[in-house]
Amino acid sequence: MKKIIDVLLDLLTVAFLAGAYIFQYFVKRKLGMVRWVNYKNMTLQEELPLDLLKYAALAIVVILACAVLAGIRKQGGRIEKSERIRAGVLAILAAAYAGVTVFVSAETWNAYYFVMPLLGLAVLMQILRGTAALAMSRKK
Repeated sequence: MKKIIDVLLDLLTVAFLAGAYIFQYFVKRKLGMVRWVNYKNMTLQEELPLDLLKYAALAIVVILACAVLAGIRKQGGRIEKSERIRAGVLAILAAAYAGVTVFVSAETWNAYYFVMPLLGLAVLMQILRGTAALAMSRKK
């Protein structure tokens, strides 16, 4: 069961990251998509408090990632080496998400409001994976 969950969460992470890349690729290459994304960006900025949502999502991701990483560090020898490597991947993804959230905006990256949820979900999948690893190590 654990391996099925691990594979499923890894596939979802790769799918979210690939989806973000593909979306950004087509926004750069197709003029019609750029127009649609610009239109949607304007309507989203008028309708929603996007800055508040952006930093709230960042806070949630950082808190959860730090909690999982601290739990993995606290478990020490009971965590397998592969799970420690995956914790490093979680740390890299969370840092990348935080960096992109803080330093990039919709003015510099047209597809920002569409790509950021996909990146956030990729980090969330790794957080869930780390939580599952912690739960399994506590059962041992």
